Parts: sequence; structure tokens; C-alpha cells
Amino acid sequence: MDTKSRFSLPPWLGWTIKIAVVVAYFWILEVFWGWNQLLAPWLSISYVTVLAAVALLALTYFIRAWRIYDYFRADIDGKYLLTLKLTLLHNVLNNLLPARSGEVSFPVLMKRYFQVSLTRSTATLLWLRFMDLHTVILLGAGALYFATATYPWWLAAMAVWMVLPLAAYLAHAKMAGVVPRIRNPKWQAVATKLISGLPNSLVELSRAWLWTLVSWSIKIVAMAWILKQFASMSTAQAWVGSVAGDLSSVLPFHAPAGIGTYEAAALGGLAAVGINTDSAMQAAVNLHIMILLSSLLGGALALLIKDANPSHTVSP
Repeated sequence: MDTKSRFSLPPWLGWTIKIAVVVAYFWILEVFWGWNQLLAPWLSISYVTVLAAVALLALTYFIRAWRIYDYFRADIDGKYLLTLKLTLLHNVLNNLLPARSGEVSFPVLMKRYFQVSLTRSTATLLWLRFMDLHTVILLGAGALYFATATYPWWLAAMAVWMVLPLAAYLAHAKMAGVVPRIRNPKWQAVATKLISGLPNSLVELSRAWLWTLVSWSIKIVAMAWILKQFASMSTAQAWVGSVAGDLSSVLPFHAPAGIGTYEAAALGGLAAVGINTDSAMQAAVNLHIMILLSSLLGGALALLIKDANPSHTVSP
């Protein structure tokens, strides 16, 4: 028996653990807070507020779709609606499936809809996720600075952090020069596909970073606004809680739909900037509900967008 088979869980046990986590989540919230109390704010929130919040979150889906469309313009020019469908499906699968397993859908759908190789689209996905993480941390650091009004050196650290994408691009340019020296044709082909998924110029890098910054800024603003509807807090405090909640999505393990891990992260962020536990938990739970609701609505919209002669073959 090899190492992998010794340490891997049987599928039924894995799903049993996930279901147990979800059940424990609902039970713990009922025992310590009570679902009636947690959901009570919905009775006082207007439908206009809910629709506005969902609309803001939906806007980020359109911008994220444009980022992909702009990045792969040579391959998918004129197919923005299909790109939007891909983005919405990828998003809902990412939100609902555990342990980031929904990420697999991106390269598969890129191959299905646009015949972009799995290797190339996977490399692009890793690059885009790096930019997402970089941007979220940058926005969170800024909010934390304004929420606490301490640590002047924080601004210097943020300035250094901002240049990381440029440093990564320059490193990628160096790696591209090494590819022709790879002697094995198979590995050289793989390396070429991986490199092709990364930005080819500073202009391409700048456009991708711009759309990433715009998308995440709108999303964090929307989530911070939603948090403020459910608990009394400053904009900076709500911003920190929003960023903390979203950072939970990068964890290697989380329950289906991020249940539990999202609330714990958002609660930690809000508690760190002085929001009491009861108010923070109420706001975190309801923000998560709003995010899942908008994600499901996006998935439903994706089903209404017609495929354009998709390719059903999947190959590297």
C-alpha cells in the first residue's frame, strides 16, 4: 500500500465528516445564540436594501467575467456572455463545494467553452488567485490601519506589498527565458503552456490588476455595507470583517458552502477591531447568507445563458 492510499479517507467517511460539521454548525449557533435571534434583523430590513446588496455583489460577477474576457481576448473575443456563464458557474461551485474543489471547474469550463488548454487555464487561474489574495490583503491592511489608527509602519509595509505583482511578473519573464533550455520536449511543452497562461506584457498585467482591484473594492464595499445593516459598527470595522470573512475561502479545508469557517473568520476580524461577539456573529451569519443567496442567483442566471457549440473534449 502506497503512502497516498494509507492517508486518504474513504469517500463515505469524508462526506460523513462534512455533514457532521454542517450539523454541528447549526446546533452550536442554536445553542449559543438561537436562530430566531440571529435572523431577527431580516424583519426590519427593507426589500430595497436586500436588492441593492445583491445587485452590488452581482456587479462584481460581471466585472470578474470581464477580467477573464479581457485576459483571454485573443481566444474568446466576442463571447462575453459565455464568459459570464463560466464565471457564474465557477463562482457557485467554488462557494458550495468544500476545500476549494470548485476551482477545478475553471480550467474544465475554459476547455469546454473556448478550447483553452487545461494547463494554460490552470496557470492563469493560479495567477488570478494570487492577484485576488494580494488585493484582498492590501484592502484589509488598509482597513485595519484606519480601524485601529496605530502602527505607522503599516503604510510602509503596504507600499512594499503593492509591488509584489510586478516582482512576480519580472520573475515570470526570467522563467520564460529558461524554457527553451529544457531538453525534454514533453516538459518543455508543459512549461510553455504554463508560461502562456501568465501575463505577456506590463500592459496585460496592469489591466488584470486594475479589474481585480475594481472588482474586490466593490465586493468589499458591498459586504461592509451589508454588515452594517446587521450590527452597529464603523465603515472601517465592517471592512475588516468583510476581508477576514473572504480570506477564509483560501483555507485548504472548509465545510460545504464555507459553513462555519466563514463565520469564524469574519467573527475573528470583527472581534479584533472591537465588535462584541454577539453582534459580530449575527452580522457574520447574515452576511454569509446574503453571499450564498447572490451566488445561487448567479448560478441560476448562468443556466439561462445558452452554450455556443461547446467542445466536450478535455485534454491537457
